[in-house]
Amino acid sequence: MFMPGEIYTGTVIEKNCYKLSVQLAGGALGVVYTDNINGENHKFDIGKEYDFEVIGFNSDGLLSLVLPREFRALLQIHPEESKATVVATSHTAVAFYVNGDIFLYKTALGETFFELMEPGSEASVILYCPDGNGRNLELADITEFSVGDKKIKLLDETCRHLLKEGQKESVNGLFVGQLVELTYDPLTETFFLPESCNPVVVEKRFFLNNDPYIKHLGRIMSFNEDDIPCAELIHSWR
Repeated sequence: MFMPGEIYTGTVIEKNCYKLSVQLAGGALGVVYTDNINGENHKFDIGKEYDFEVIGFNSDGLLSLVLPREFRALLQIHPEESKATVVATSHTAVAFYVNGDIFLYKTALGETFFELMEPGSEASVILYCPDGNGRNLELADITEFSVGDKKIKLLDETCRHLLKEGQKESVNGLFVGQLVELTYDPLTETFFLPESCNPVVVEKRFFLNNDPYIKHLGRIMSFNEDDIPCAELIHSWR
């Protein structure tokens, strides 16, 4: 029922210096080990709901949880990053070499940027421990990857500091600073989010032709008065 990589809403029911205890919707119990959030459990309130990502099961059979990267940014939680080297890629997975070991990062649908990674290129990743004891680490998140000499962050938290007073940081699961895939319709000269087909206002763009096979990565910079995301292009490729 609960799969690593999936996100669920849960309520913090207990916290101490070692872990947070979480009651997930549906009755399942989970834990967030403070080692995986750099001991910043004081930023969670008992009785309050948060979104949590499943990273596995601990030795007691409980769900081991962390916060998705967007919610970590909102709470200003910064897990420790590790430098990684890309070993191999596919449509749905990337293998990394980290501290002498090989780790596999995969998602159900894959990510657009996977195909941009080349063997030997660098990335920054986050390793978590489902048991909170520093052993049997798992790679649960990518924070930055390289395309040639360009480094691309999946979530650039500094973008939030550019917002004017009163501007929203998130709308419908999208966050300022988030990297998103964009498609372009040359007939309407409009950018869209491919999964939802919702329009995106691209404020800064480089040269763009009308080739429908060109793919784009954009960075959400703000939301306009109609809650439509405004983005700048980060990278385009065929």
